[in-house]
Amino acid sequence: MSDQKENQSGTPSKRNETKDEDRDAVLKAWHRTQIIYGYSQQKVKPKQGKEKERKEYEKKYLARYKEPKVKPKKLSNLKYDIDLGRLNLRKHTITKRKQYLAERKEYEKKYLARYKQPKANIKK
Repeated sequence: MSDQKENQSGTPSKRNETKDEDRDAVLKAWHRTQIIYGYSQQKVKPKQGKEKERKEYEKKYLARYKEPKVKPKKLSNLKYDIDLGRLNLRKHTITKRKQYLAERKEYEKKYLARYKQPKANIKK
């Protein structure tokens, strides 16, 4: 017990000596890392420089990402003859649909004529 506490003469015990040695070892290790990685050579930038740098960065960021996006112009209906290098079935489908609707209309007329009741002639 007397080893863990200070002696009556006031000299530090072994426990305190190990703490000091550990602290010294940590400081030496930190000093080595400062030398190796150059931490001690870093300089603190003034706050005004940081604010200017931040404003410049924000301008660059906004110019990069917030610029208006240009949308491609849509071709009008008159320009379908342009060969775009891809298969265009629109003309074919439009003509087929018109043909189908015409046939359907004729069939409906025939159907209605077949099942429509003749009007009764009023005899006088």
